[in-house]
Amino acid sequence: MLKELHDYVKKNYEQGNYKDAEAQYKNWDNRNYYDKKTQTQSKQSDYQKGYEQATQDFKNNRAFHRYPKEAVKIGNEITNNKLSEVSNFIAGYEKAKADLVNK
Repeated sequence: MLKELHDYVKKNYEQGNYKDAEAQYKNWDNRNYYDKKTQTQSKQSDYQKGYEQATQDFKNNRAFHRYPKEAVKIGNEITNNKLSEVSNFIAGYEKAKADLVNK
Protein backbone atom coordinates (compact mmCIF):
# COMPACT_ATOMS: atom_id res chain seq x y z
CA MET A 1 0.00 0.00 0.00
CA LEU A 2 2.71 2.52 0.95
CA LYS A 3 4.80 1.60 -2.07
CA GLU A 4 1.81 2.19 -4.34
CA LEU A 5 1.21 5.58 -2.74
CA HIS A 6 4.90 6.44 -3.07
CA ASP A 7 4.94 5.43 -6.72
CA TYR A 8 1.78 7.45 -7.41
CA VAL A 9 3.17 10.61 -5.80
CA LYS A 10 6.56 10.16 -7.48
CA LYS A 11 4.98 9.67 -10.91
CA ASN A 12 2.80 12.79 -10.53
CA TYR A 13 5.69 14.83 -9.16
CA GLU A 14 7.94 13.87 -12.05
CA GLN A 15 5.19 14.84 -14.50
CA GLY A 16 5.01 18.29 -12.88
CA ASN A 17 1.49 17.86 -11.58
CA TYR A 18 2.33 19.56 -8.27
CA LYS A 19 4.00 22.72 -9.60
CA ASP A 20 0.89 24.91 -9.21
CA ALA A 21 0.27 23.66 -5.70
CA GLU A 22 3.92 24.20 -4.80
CA ALA A 23 3.87 27.77 -6.13
CA GLN A 24 0.65 28.54 -4.28
CA TYR A 25 2.05 27.13 -1.05
CA LYS A 26 5.26 29.14 -1.32
CA ASN A 27 3.26 32.30 -1.96
CA TRP A 28 0.93 31.55 0.97
CA ASP A 29 3.82 30.62 3.28
CA ASN A 30 5.80 33.77 2.49
CA ARG A 31 2.75 35.96 2.90
CA ASN A 32 1.86 34.39 6.26
CA TYR A 33 5.46 34.55 7.47
CA TYR A 34 5.72 38.27 6.82
CA ASP A 35 2.22 38.94 8.20
CA LYS A 36 3.09 37.11 11.42
CA LYS A 37 6.46 38.80 11.67
CA THR A 38 4.86 42.22 11.32
CA GLN A 39 2.24 41.37 13.92
CA THR A 40 4.80 40.15 16.45
CA GLN A 41 7.09 43.13 16.08
CA SER A 42 6.08 45.70 18.60
CA LYS A 43 7.35 48.72 20.40
CA GLN A 44 7.93 46.69 23.57
CA SER A 45 11.43 46.61 24.90
CA ASP A 46 13.25 43.30 25.00
CA TYR A 47 13.33 43.58 28.78
CA GLN A 48 9.53 43.89 28.84
CA LYS A 49 9.15 40.93 26.47
CA GLY A 50 11.26 38.81 28.82
CA TYR A 51 9.26 39.98 31.82
CA GLU A 52 5.98 39.11 30.11
CA GLN A 53 7.29 35.71 28.97
CA ALA A 54 8.15 34.76 32.55
CA THR A 55 4.74 35.99 33.70
CA GLN A 56 3.01 33.85 31.05
CA ASP A 57 5.11 30.82 31.99
CA PHE A 58 4.10 31.30 35.61
CA LYS A 59 0.39 31.80 34.82
CA ASN A 60 0.36 28.68 32.64
CA ASN A 61 2.10 26.57 35.31
CA ARG A 62 5.14 26.05 33.10
CA ALA A 63 8.61 25.63 34.50
CA PHE A 64 10.77 28.70 34.25
CA HIS A 65 13.40 28.65 31.50
CA ARG A 66 17.07 28.70 32.35
CA TYR A 67 18.71 31.02 29.88
CA PRO A 68 22.50 31.07 29.43
CA LYS A 69 22.98 34.49 31.01
CA GLU A 70 26.74 34.14 31.51
CA ALA A 71 27.31 32.85 27.97
CA VAL A 72 25.37 35.81 26.58
CA LYS A 73 27.39 38.17 28.78
CA ILE A 74 30.63 36.75 27.35
CA GLY A 75 29.13 36.91 23.85
CA ASN A 76 28.35 40.58 24.38
CA GLU A 77 31.92 41.26 25.42
CA ILE A 78 33.29 39.47 22.37
CA THR A 79 30.87 40.93 19.83
CA ASN A 80 30.74 44.51 21.06
CA ASN A 81 27.23 44.13 22.56
CA LYS A 82 25.58 42.52 19.54
CA LEU A 83 23.67 40.25 21.91
CA SER A 84 22.22 43.11 23.92
CA GLU A 85 18.65 42.29 22.90
CA VAL A 86 19.04 38.75 24.21
CA SER A 87 20.70 40.05 27.35
CA ASN A 88 17.87 42.49 27.99
CA PHE A 89 15.27 39.76 27.43
CA ILE A 90 17.01 37.52 29.95
CA ALA A 91 17.25 40.37 32.46
CA GLY A 92 13.50 40.99 32.18
CA TYR A 93 12.75 37.29 32.46
CA GLU A 94 14.95 36.89 35.54
CA LYS A 95 13.40 39.96 37.21
CA ALA A 96 9.87 38.68 36.66
CA LYS A 97 10.87 35.24 37.89
CA ALA A 98 12.24 36.76 41.11
CA ASP A 99 9.14 38.92 41.55
CA LEU A 100 6.78 35.98 41.03
CA VAL A 101 8.65 33.52 43.23
CA ASN A 102 8.98 36.04 46.08
CA LYS A 103 5.26 36.98 46.12
